[in-house]
Amino acid sequence: MKFRRYLLGYYVMWWAVLVALYFTLPGLRAETWGLIGLSGVGGIVAGVVINRPTRKLPWLLLAAALASFTAGQVSFLVAQLVGVPLPFPSFADVLYLLTYPLYTAGLLIFIWWRTPDRDRRSLIDALTLIAPRHPERGRAVGDLAKTAGLSVAQRSLGEPPKSDVDIFVADTLGELGLIYRLAPIVFMGGSLASHGGQNPIEPIRLGAAVVHGPHVWNFAEIYEALDTARGAQAIADEETLTTCLSAWLTDPTSRTAVADAAMVTVKTLSGALERTLAALEPYLMQLRLEQRAS
Repeated sequence: MKFRRYLLGYYVMWWAVLVALYFTLPGLRAETWGLIGLSGVGGIVAGVVINRPTRKLPWLLLAAALASFTAGQVSFLVAQLVGVPLPFPSFADVLYLLTYPLYTAGLLIFIWWRTPDRDRRSLIDALTLIAPRHPERGRAVGDLAKTAGLSVAQRSLGEPPKSDVDIFVADTLGELGLIYRLAPIVFMGGSLASHGGQNPIEPIRLGAAVVHGPHVWNFAEIYEALDTARGAQAIADEETLTTCLSAWLTDPTSRTAVADAAMVTVKTLSGALERTLAALEPYLMQLRLEQRAS
């Protein structure tokens, strides 16, 4: 998280320097304009690499559109500087014109993937299981879902999750492991709100792919390791959560890849007890020998 904040700060300062150079040094406008455009392209690509959005294609199309526009503008500025008139149409015009279909394609893909009807079709057979941290809140959770027009079943009342149920409230104790085994995807609560998040290790050990929000400071090291290994998906808000869930429900391969990476990461983080006992063994042996000698 700190790295991203520092990177964003440096990026903003870099842009400020380029804008200042563009207006204060007219003789370098071709160079600074090119750097401004390439910095924009680099920012989009870096954002895709760092944030790992589920759908990368529209972002890359927008980056390509900006790169095309920048190349066309720089070509025009360079031709002006060297005093060579460009014919019409020129390669600069081609680059300018190429910008529009690239932008249009990127934006249309964004719109298509975020269409509500498409989301409903991909989630239509999904049952959402909600396990409140405090089981006594089960009724309140169910009432909220009913207010939203959803069909609800409550575990503590013995209501089964029938085919027409949208939300199954698991407001009991001791059954969370079963829920994790049933659910291919688990969103860790307390991570969208500023509550610090919950421990993701149990759902990962039971084979679920984990999604979490930005507020995970209670288990920061674990989530950092998972995110670095692409063993979990970080989301920023409800909209990106919906996008992630829709993508994983329609693409089991990518979901399984995340779950597998998470399992490997958790295994590397486990074994603390065994390592501690192994480190203490020489000292414990020495104590046993001294006790026998006395």
